[in-house]
Amino acid sequence: MDKQQILKVLSQVYDPDYVNRSIIDMGLVTEDDIVINDSKIEVTYTLTASICPFSAAIGLMIKYAL
Repeated sequence: MDKQQILKVLSQVYDPDYVNRSIIDMGLVTEDDIVINDSKIEVTYTLTASICPFSAAIGLMIKYAL
């Protein structure tokens, strides 16, 4: 899986507070936030607020999507 494929998959992940926009559309994950090492994929994501109540949920949604 390359970065463009990962972005496409993650375009189906939505922040529960903003259900009409994906985390990609919102700029929470960009191509620069993705690191691929052999079979391991690391994604760093930005939160909409420092006290985002859904931060862990978004991380889990990213993990399960990939």
